[in-house]
Amino acid sequence: MSSNTTVPQGEASDDTILEVRNLEKHYIKSTGWLESFFADEERVRAVDGVNLSIGRGEIFSVVGESGCGKTTLGKTLLRVIEPTGGEIRFNGTDLSTLSSTEMQEMRKHVQIVYQDPFEALNPKRTVRGLLRQPMEIHDITAPEEQRDRIHRALEDVNLLPAEDFLDRYPEELSGGQLQRVLFARALVLDPELIVADEPSSMLDASVRARVLDLIEELRTERNISFFIITHDIGAARYLSDRIGVMYLGRIVEMGSADGIVEDPKHPYSKALIQSIPSPDPREPLESSGIGSEVPEPVDLPSGCRFHPRCPAATEHCKTADPEWRSVPSEADDDRMTECHEVEPKQHPTD
Repeated sequence: MSSNTTVPQGEASDDTILEVRNLEKHYIKSTGWLESFFADEERVRAVDGVNLSIGRGEIFSVVGESGCGKTTLGKTLLRVIEPTGGEIRFNGTDLSTLSSTEMQEMRKHVQIVYQDPFEALNPKRTVRGLLRQPMEIHDITAPEEQRDRIHRALEDVNLLPAEDFLDRYPEELSGGQLQRVLFARALVLDPELIVADEPSSMLDASVRARVLDLIEELRTERNISFFIITHDIGAARYLSDRIGVMYLGRIVEMGSADGIVEDPKHPYSKALIQSIPSPDPREPLESSGIGSEVPEPVDLPSGCRFHPRCPAATEHCKTADPEWRSVPSEADDDRMTECHEVEPKQHPTD
């Protein structure tokens, strides 16, 4: 199958911090030794030809159901997981060409915040120790500089006064406080880009809102770019400048956050929007209309990979891979999608 061969925002510019071209992460599905004699190897296409760019100081969210490849994409962007193919350019440098030593140095500038703070934080270290560790890894060892960075990071994530948290252990903190410690641990290295994997999914509603506000504050105060992984389209709209909708390893639609929610073009995007619960508890829950969960990204269907679940699919959808193209939208000017049933934007020269 072909990949999304057009980069939605064109060529990289001085305002582009991250540019991804035809990124792939494929796995060979393991089989028993006996089965391996009788069957061809199966390839899991977790990320399968993704193109995107993120501007300096931009918040970009990728949304989709569980199993669509969002987390794998986020980890592959930082080479936490090694890509199978494609380019990842950070400030113009192709990360996929860097040695492990060079990539270690680059990770001062690109950080990841994991979903589960209870798993990501060592329970035997104090907050001071947790925040000091990444600086020691990156040879920031001057005590005064460490102290200044730790205090600034705790202040920036609103763990105040900082002195009250330095000697606490993770078990002494609430879920919201632990999530802020995760962000502070990334901030001590003064990164330019943070990948945040479901940063608020394990928190209750009131704490979730405060964490989302924190991301916006960090973007404003530190000019940090964010790549947010989430299944919560409502949170993505609240927080993001742009949204990419992901399905079975591909970005199937991309546009402004308000535009995607107000005027979705791809049938999968429409189904996700339809499934957002109404704030009015008296209204019944809507069905997405697309049935079962995301299938395994093995032995993908021919043509459009969404066609087996798509209520608008035609015979053409079953055989032809859709092109990634610009489409008209009243909500935004830069809408991109891959769907046979959405008419492409007509340009003046057409």
